[in-house]
Amino acid sequence: MDLVVNHVWSELIDNWGKSPRYIAVAYFSCDSDLPFDAADVLIINASDGAIKSGQTDAKAVRRAFERGVNVFSHSQLHAKVYVLGGQVFVGSANSSISSRKNLVECLASSDNPHSVSEGIGFVLALQRQASEVDEVFLSRIEAIPVEREFATSERCADSVKVSRQRCWLLGTHDAVYPGDEDSVEEENQEVRNELAKQDETVSWIWWPLNGSKFIRDARGGDLLINISLSEWQNPDIRKARVYRHARICRITQEPSVRAKVFHVAWPGDCEETALRWKHFCKIARNAGWNADLKLRSCREVPWKQSKKIYDLWSG
Repeated sequence: MDLVVNHVWSELIDNWGKSPRYIAVAYFSCDSDLPFDAADVLIINASDGAIKSGQTDAKAVRRAFERGVNVFSHSQLHAKVYVLGGQVFVGSANSSISSRKNLVECLASSDNPHSVSEGIGFVLALQRQASEVDEVFLSRIEAIPVEREFATSERCADSVKVSRQRCWLLGTHDAVYPGDEDSVEEENQEVRNELAKQDETVSWIWWPLNGSKFIRDARGGDLLINISLSEWQNPDIRKARVYRHARICRITQEPSVRAKVFHVAWPGDCEETALRWKHFCKIARNAGWNADLKLRSCREVPWKQSKKIYDLWSG
C-alpha cells in the first residue's frame, strides 16, 4: 500500500485514463479533467439534501449521465473509493472544487489484485442498493433550488453487504473451443482495448457448462490462479506451470454453446513469476491452505489464503 498525501487530485487525474473505472464518491460537483465513458460505474450521493446544499451538482451528474456512465445515487454514501484500471484509491477526497483547491486530503493506493477486486466488489454492492439515475431522476434534482448550506440526513445508514470477490484455482490445457473462435477473439480484442494498463496481457480461456461452482459463481473482477497443463487426461507434473493471480475481466457465452468464455488480464511478468507445481503446493501450505490440491483443479481458493499465497509467491 502507498500513501498519497500531496497532490491527491493530480494523482487521480493522472490515473483516470485507465479502465475499467468503478467509483464511489459521496459528493460530486466537479468533473473537470475526468473523462468518463459508457463502461464506467459511478455511485454518488445525489439525495435532495446533497443537491440542495450544493455538495452534489445536478449539472455534473447530467454530464456524466449523457456520456453513458452507469450513474447511481445512494443517499447514505460517505465513502470515497476510486478503482482506476489495476489500481484502487481509498481516502477522503470528494470530487469537488474544495477538495481540489482548499482541503487537506489523503489517499491510500494499491495495485494488489486482491485490493482492486475488493474495491470493485464494494462499488458493485453499493450499486445494488442505490437508485439508478435516469431522465426522471435528473429532472427532479435539477428542479431543486440550491441554497449552498450543508444538509445532514436524519436516517441511519444501512449496512452495505459486500459480496466478496473470489479467487479460483483452475487447471487448463489446450483444447478446441466448441464455438466461434473468431467471435471470441474479437471480443477479447475489445477487452484488450478497454484496458489502459500496459503491463497486462489479455487472453481467454473456456470452461464447459458442467455445473461446477466455478461456472455457477465466477464473476467479473474475480481472480484466477491458472495451472497450465500439457494435456488433460494424463498431465505431466514436470511440465505443469502455475501462473500468479490474474483478473477475470469479462465472461461471455455464445448462444447454444455449452461453454463459457473467460477474458483474463494477466500480469505482464506472468511468465517470469510462473512456478512449478510442487513449489506452488509448498506456498499454498505455508499460506495455511491444506486442501488436497490436484493438477486438474477447479475450485475456489479461500480469500484469506489467496492473499497470503500472493504475498508469498515471490518470497
